[in-house]
Amino acid sequence: MHRYFLVVVLVVITGFLSAPAQEGPSWVEAISKSYRFSLENVTHLALFSGLGVESPEAPKRWAILLERARIENLPWQNLYLNSAPFAEGLPVLTQKFRPTDAATLRWERSTIKETVEPEGLAWTVIAYISWLRQIEQGCQRTALAPRPLRFIAMTLGDLSSQALQFAEKNLKDTQTGLYGQAWAAQIAMLHALSAFALGTTDSEFYIGELSSVAARARADALFQSILKEYDPPWPTELRLQALWLGALAWYALVGSYTTDAVRLLHRLGSQWEGAASPHISTRAALVTALLTVSRLTGESSYAEKARQLWEGLKNSWELETELSVTEMGDLVGAFNAVIRVLKLEEAKSEYARFFSFWVERLQLANDEESLGRDDGIIPRMTQAGGPYGRAPVLVTRVAYDEEKKRWRLLDGRFSTAGALYAASRLLWLSGSCGEGFSGPPAYGLPQSSWIKLAAITEQAQPVAPVTPPTTTAQPPVAPPAPATGPSSQDLKELAELRLQLEVISKQVADLEKKVRDQAERLQRAEQEIAELHQSPQTEIKNLQQQMQQSKDLSDALKLRVERLEQRTTEFPWVWLILALLVVGAVGWLYLRVRRRESGEFV
Repeated sequence: MHRYFLVVVLVVITGFLSAPAQEGPSWVEAISKSYRFSLENVTHLALFSGLGVESPEAPKRWAILLERARIENLPWQNLYLNSAPFAEGLPVLTQKFRPTDAATLRWERSTIKETVEPEGLAWTVIAYISWLRQIEQGCQRTALAPRPLRFIAMTLGDLSSQALQFAEKNLKDTQTGLYGQAWAAQIAMLHALSAFALGTTDSEFYIGELSSVAARARADALFQSILKEYDPPWPTELRLQALWLGALAWYALVGSYTTDAVRLLHRLGSQWEGAASPHISTRAALVTALLTVSRLTGESSYAEKARQLWEGLKNSWELETELSVTEMGDLVGAFNAVIRVLKLEEAKSEYARFFSFWVERLQLANDEESLGRDDGIIPRMTQAGGPYGRAPVLVTRVAYDEEKKRWRLLDGRFSTAGALYAASRLLWLSGSCGEGFSGPPAYGLPQSSWIKLAAITEQAQPVAPVTPPTTTAQPPVAPPAPATGPSSQDLKELAELRLQLEVISKQVADLEKKVRDQAERLQRAEQEIAELHQSPQTEIKNLQQQMQQSKDLSDALKLRVERLEQRTTEFPWVWLILALLVVGAVGWLYLRVRRRESGEFV
């Protein structure tokens, strides 16, 4: 068990990061490494780095986690339960690495910005919950769920609960109900609360103290606070609008969606006709957002807009000379969306090239000197940067000098918000063995027929005209005309949905019948078990009766023998008569023999 845990946690988590950068990996290799990079960033932050507020109830929580994961002892000492992550730090190790001592993976404390920011905490929760669901589904697909992975999943869920409790107590404005004043914070926190509520519902691996119902209530309260405090209820920056739509989609999937949420989804999606931005990451975020609206509402027009944006975006990354971890996360999200929703197979090889060129450089376990090595090999953790090496996690920004064909490390810090934002998208793109986890929402791109029905129903009602937000990148987009009633297409889709609902209702009825039949079978099985339980007692009783009958028969036989013996004693003349008869018979035979010999019978 301990040896297996070391293989899973030590090798997979700390990793041996060495990959050629010239030819680049294939699609399968790229998503396999994406999966590992995501896991390394999540687990280093959660268990090793010390980049955050340690859980105040660590010993108590350890005992509960170990018991629920069915692990007696961990082969690691000095693990660090990070209940609220700090904003950033330099991932330089301060001790010589020892495989069984997690303290040797602590980061340089003097470089840590000891501030907990809502955006960083929120994306940490999203990444943790995504990994909990991924591991949970992966364990369900295997005959034997590895206990170390159970432990990691349960730990991440527990830390998510503690992080949201910390945010509620320390980061929330009690007057406004907002988490700070920045739009990015509200977007990320609504996304995190919704993802937590969705991911922990009916989860076998979640054992935290915050319930999914409580998280849903907090998401509802935050959404209402946003509608109250912001006018209009969306940010002016185009990239943040895209992230806002993603948060609304997750909020809608929780089951708390309202008319306001559905209307916002349509308004933001419809106003991006021909939207353009000089920045590659903003266009990538728009692609993801439009495809999110398409999956959520069933409107193909949004997917067509995203396809047009992607055509102008797909090769743009080759022209960039520097990239941040957040921008990389935007691009990975766009690749994920076009591959999963638009089913663009050519995007897979494109992602493999993008991964080799940018992602591997941002997943940095090296220093400035090794970053620019001609052989393009990323060194191992213990061989990179500083006297003891660097943790294999995403840095903030790197650049490429096209003229000198050299890489430069612009910012080697680990930014919690950017790194965990990117880590969640790397997981959604890859999943285990190239397959994303199917728990809701699959691939981070939610879809719901109930939301689609609500959206079409809402379109059938008159909608007041709304002034869309303006951006510095483009002139204001004309607001959508108020709806006067459902179109023929809407009515057709509504009829189709009603037909689908009838089919679903029939399926539910069939399922109920199967459940009843199964219940009856279980009842019969219980009766049979009860009868089997009674059967040995009946057999014992019958055996006892047979033994008593045998005893009675034995006693009767014994009595008859005694009576015969008594009769023999009482009548001795019987034996005398028998003796005389025997003597007479012998004498008669003797006389006949003598007569035959004397010739009397001749």
